[in-house]
Amino acid sequence: MELHYGRVTSKGQITIPVAIRKRLELEAGSSVLFLVKTDGLVEVSHPAKDIEAAFGSFPLPPGMTGTELAAMGDEITAVEAVERYRRSMGRDVETGEVEAHEAAMLAR
Repeated sequence: MELHYGRVTSKGQITIPVAIRKRLELEAGSSVLFLVKTDGLVEVSHPAKDIEAAFGSFPLPPGMTGTELAAMGDEITAVEAVERYRRSMGRDVETGEVEAHEAAMLAR
């Protein structure tokens, strides 16, 4: 078991010790996942590593191919991108109207 200390700044930022950054392969701009357990303990991990480790762990839905599943993910991502765009422009996400430039985003 290793013990390392970090420091919280006045802005609420935490300095992660070098040994921890190296172990988790964290670089400037990396995302960090904090899991707060019911007993108050906090686990810190690199979320991308957790996702990569879980890849392929779950079976595909019956009758679905990996290509179809990937296409669904692409479609969901495109729809979310259009919704984010609409919100950023102050537009209602639920209108259902898709303008030409939004349709182009979905077609990518």
